[in-house]
Amino acid sequence: MPPSPPRPQSVTMLSDDPPLRARIDWQPPEITYNQPINAYTVYYRPIDSLASEGYEKLEVPGTQLFAELTKLYMGKEYEIFVSAGNDDGWSSNATEKLTTSIGVPDGEPLNVRYDISAGQVKFFKKKLTTSIGVPDGEPLNVRYDISAGQTAKKIYLKL
Repeated sequence: MPPSPPRPQSVTMLSDDPPLRARIDWQPPEITYNQPINAYTVYYRPIDSLASEGYEKLEVPGTQLFAELTKLYMGKEYEIFVSAGNDDGWSSNATEKLTTSIGVPDGEPLNVRYDISAGQVKFFKKKLTTSIGVPDGEPLNVRYDISAGQTAKKIYLKL
């Protein structure tokens, strides 16, 4: 009889900057029918992929309880399937999900101006037409309270 599915423990990003890499860890199947696990297979792809697009496939030895995922894209949600194999066949899949980051901004926001005075920070739009009905150059109704020597605890944005 094939084993029961492996038991995923965690999916962790190893890098948030390209090239993106992640690691999935799992525990061995609970039921092996007293047979050794020969290998594990891991299949993964973005959830929004077309059905015709294939999965990335990894195979690791039965003694290894993790796999490193590569060829990942920023800002995608991935479906990950892990199965265990013995001499009688493959288990059903254990399923996990992973969402990759969209990256770290490399500069300050565009079209935003801010003024700091009297312990308050006010944010303004810079000459940008928008569909939210905020006139150009008007405050965005932002309150950011700063007390001397303390870290701000709240920021309010009401658009």
